[in-house]
Amino acid sequence: MVGVMSGFFIVLMIIGTSVGVSLAITGIFLMIQHGGIPLSTISQIIFDNLTSYTFVAIPFFIFAGNLLMYGPILTSIVNFANQLFKKVTGGLAIAVMFVSIFFGAISGSSAASTAAIGGATSKAMESLYPKKFVAGLVASGGTLGLMIPPSLAFIVIGGIIGIPIMDLFTAGLGAGIIQGLILCVTVYLIAKIKGWKPASEEKEAPKVYFGKLGKYLLSSWAILLLPVFIIGGIFMGVFTPTEIAAVSAIYALFLVMVVYKALTGKELVGVIKDSIYKSCMIYLIIIGAHIFSYALTRFGVSQAIIDFLVNLEMTTWQFLLVVNLLLLFLGMFMDGSAMTVLMAPLLFPLAAHFGIDPVHFAVIMVANSELGTLTPPVGINLFVMSGVSKMPVMEVAKGVAPFFIALVIFLLLVTYIPAISLFLLR
Repeated sequence: MVGVMSGFFIVLMIIGTSVGVSLAITGIFLMIQHGGIPLSTISQIIFDNLTSYTFVAIPFFIFAGNLLMYGPILTSIVNFANQLFKKVTGGLAIAVMFVSIFFGAISGSSAASTAAIGGATSKAMESLYPKKFVAGLVASGGTLGLMIPPSLAFIVIGGIIGIPIMDLFTAGLGAGIIQGLILCVTVYLIAKIKGWKPASEEKEAPKVYFGKLGKYLLSSWAILLLPVFIIGGIFMGVFTPTEIAAVSAIYALFLVMVVYKALTGKELVGVIKDSIYKSCMIYLIIIGAHIFSYALTRFGVSQAIIDFLVNLEMTTWQFLLVVNLLLLFLGMFMDGSAMTVLMAPLLFPLAAHFGIDPVHFAVIMVANSELGTLTPPVGINLFVMSGVSKMPVMEVAKGVAPFFIALVIFLLLVTYIPAISLFLLR
């Protein structure tokens, strides 16, 4: 059955069928092939997903992230961060990495973070650093949008597996901060090795320094409050993740239309259309994956895989190593969302069998999805930065290489040190 299922799915993908549709058709094919399942189950699965309270957060966070890509909003934040690190080796690059952490706490999307930050910072950085390094830095920093709440990846995993979104966001916040620090250290070490000097070595009186810092803070305070508002609202129990998604979208709309006046009515229509398109794409993948996983569970495929691994007498660390290798391989050919919804129903029961905390395992899956955005031939962040920088995709990939190594180290730390994912929960 597994061979037939895999072959059918691969054929659909080869002929150009979208991932969500391929998953759904494969699941329906299994239901028809083996019988015993009323096809009305399919409509029920679709209805449950479209009316899921958890998944309602997805379009709101996408809309908020898309809004904040316009106008001088990100530029003001970059200026503020650059003033903080201007005397440090690789200061502007470190500032941009901190902005990536910040934007990850708004958009929830890796590609959106990469596009927004790349468009706002690339030209300024290219006057100080090699173009390849700049592209690799921004593409790698964009991955933080998947780990730091409000992460769409955690919303999808929570909705599929039934893990509280609050727990996943808490784990993602702790792991995301550590990941961001590792990437900042990587930037500093590269700058030190290359001998790149700070952007400004001129002596500046404290009054002048703090005066400029205050000026940039004044121009960006409203947007700087948004991630504090989102994360604080969730963790203090004032809002559910879905409620804060709606509130953050309204707040972001107010900022770009009223405070910064960065968006015209015509542009707003374009933002709404793009947000609807991206949301529908994610919903389609989720629905297809649910149909597919229902068929797998119904016909005992998941249990058969568990029994197979039990017979191999794997240890926990060996199982986690196999999972990472599998997800790294799949990430080369599949979008992170598709990979997550496809593998989560299969892998989480296996992880439970090995006694692995589901929240910890969710962070491992997201860390693998992050690496998938940076691996050719379909790494989405590579293509986004290729478009922004006008460089070939493989040149961007070369720039990503040192950061990719840092992220692999982070993946290994997250995998084998559960406390990195769970320390805030505990």
